[in-house]
Amino acid sequence: MSSRLGSALLCLVLAVAGCASASDRLEEGIELQNEGRYMEAAYRYADAVDKDDELVEARELFVAVSDTAVMLAMKSADDLVGAGDPIRAAEAFRRTDALFARGREVGVGLTPPADYNQLRRQSFDGAIDGLMQYAASVVADGEMRDAQRALRRARSDFGASSAQREASVAAEIDLLLDWAEYDLGDRYYKAAFARAGEAVDLQSPPTRGTVRRADDIRNEALDLGMVRIAILPLTSRSDVRDSVGSQYQDELSDNLEIDYWVTPPPFVAVANSALVRREARDAASGGRPLNARQVSRVLDAVGSDLGALIEVTYVSMTDQNVRSEQRRSRNRDGELVPWTLERGRYVLEVRAEVIVVDRDGDELERFVESGRETGGFERGVYGENPRELQLSPNESRYFDPDLLEKQRAEVQQAALEELAEQLADRLFREVIDRVR
Repeated sequence: MSSRLGSALLCLVLAVAGCASASDRLEEGIELQNEGRYMEAAYRYADAVDKDDELVEARELFVAVSDTAVMLAMKSADDLVGAGDPIRAAEAFRRTDALFARGREVGVGLTPPADYNQLRRQSFDGAIDGLMQYAASVVADGEMRDAQRALRRARSDFGASSAQREASVAAEIDLLLDWAEYDLGDRYYKAAFARAGEAVDLQSPPTRGTVRRADDIRNEALDLGMVRIAILPLTSRSDVRDSVGSQYQDELSDNLEIDYWVTPPPFVAVANSALVRREARDAASGGRPLNARQVSRVLDAVGSDLGALIEVTYVSMTDQNVRSEQRRSRNRDGELVPWTLERGRYVLEVRAEVIVVDRDGDELERFVESGRETGGFERGVYGENPRELQLSPNESRYFDPDLLEKQRAEVQQAALEELAEQLADRLFREVIDRVR
C-alpha cells in the first residue's frame, strides 16, 4: 500500500469517527430532552455542533432546547426568590449565562428573552444583598470564616457594581478587625497580627481609621506575644578550632549579626549583642563553654526568654575534578624545568549546631544546619621556589598567593552566607512557633 493511499484511508477513518461522535452527542441530547432535562440536552447538542458544525439538526435543536432551558431557569429563579432564597435564584441565572457562553463557543448565537438582562440584574442584586445579610448574621454567632466567604462571593460571583464591591470590602475590613480583636482576647497573637495586616491590605489606599485600628491591634499583639532571645557568642568545636582557627566562626558571627540579628521578624526581639557578650564573659569560668546555670544567669541579666548557643562543628574544604596540565619553563639558570597547572573546583561544607535553651537552662531544641559552596581554581604546582621560574604575566598568576587566597575566600564567603541564612531562618521559625 502506498503512503499516499494509507494517509487517505486514515483521514477517512478519522472523519467517520468524528461524525459518529457528533451523532452520539446528538442522540444523547435527544434522550435527555425526552426526559425533560433541557439544560443538559442543550449542552449535548452544543457538543455535537462543536464536533461537526455542518450537523444542522444539532444546531436547530440546540437553539430550540436552549430557549426552553432558559425559560425554565428564569421561572425557577422567580420561584426561589418567592421562597426567600435569592442566592440560589441568582445561581440559576449564572447557569443560563454559561449556556449563552457555550453557544458563542460553537458559533451559535442564542437570543435571550426581552426582559432577561433586567431580571438577571435584579436577581444578582438580590443575591448580593442576601450574602451581605448572611455575613452579618453569622458574625453574631462567631462564624467568621463563613462570613468572610459570603462577603467575597458578594463581590466576585454576581457582577457586583463598584459601590457593591466597596460595601463588601468595607464589611470584610470590619470583620477582619473584629476577628483580630477576638484573637487577641483568646491570646492568638500571630493570628491577630496577620488579620489586622490583611484588613489594611484589602483596600488601596486604606482609610486612616482602618490603619489606626489595625496598628493598635498589631502593636498589642506584638507586645503581648513577643519572645526575646539572646544569641550567645559563637564558638567552634575543638577539632575545628585546631584545624582552621576562629576565622569561620568569626565570619559567620558577623554575617548573622549584620544581616539577621538586627532585623528579626515580628514577635522576635534579639538582645543587644554587645551586652550579651559582656554578660557571657562575666558568667564564663576560665573560658570554658557556658553551662546551663551560667546561660540562665545571662538570660536573666539581659532580660531574654530564650538563649541560642551556636557552635561551628564541621569544616571541610576539598578539591574535586582536578585536571593537570604539564608545562615547562626556564629557570634562572636557563634550564627547561617542568611544573604543573592544576584546574578544578573547591568544595567547602560548613556545619553549625544550634541549641535553644530557656531561662532555666533547659534545652528546648537542638538542630544542625549546613552551608555548601563550590568554586573553580587554577594554580601552579612546582617543587621548588616558583620565583626561580621565568614565567609570562599570565603564567605568574597561577602562583600568585593573593589570587589563590581570593579563590578560596570567595567559596568560603558564599558557604558562610548560605549557612547564616539557614541558621537564622530555622532559629526564627523555632522561636515564632512558640508564639500563640
